Amino acid sequence: MGWLQERLGYRGLFLANHGIAWVCYGIGVILDPAFGTKRGLGWMVHILPFDGLGWLWILCGLASVVYAPLRRPGADAWGFFFILFPPTLWGLAYLLGIPAYARGGFSAIVWISTAISVVIVALMPEPKEAA
Repeated sequence: MGWLQERLGYRGLFLANHGIAWVCYGIGVILDPAFGTKRGLGWMVHILPFDGLGWLWILCGLASVVYAPLRRPGADAWGFFFILFPPTLWGLAYLLGIPAYARGGFSAIVWISTAISVVIVALMPEPKEAA
């Protein structure tokens, strides 16, 4: 990772990596939501259409990239919030959609596990050798 790791540190790399992934995922939701997404989260389109949900992923991803260079717990907290919010929302939404799409329970586990991973990293200090 070299210069990028020196600039962002491990926490920042995590934020930037996930931010870019969230942007790509959001674009996919806007362009062509997957079958399971439509089935499991179809009930949500009455609240926020898939285009809006896709933009939520994109904006949260971009915001986390903005916070990536801040390098220390506390200063980058909003970046972790922006990375945490979409998978938490997705996980809870899949849980609530289980009556319409039973496989959504498995998707909920994946997204909630992703959110828990974000919390774990958010609570870790930047290693001294990376600071």
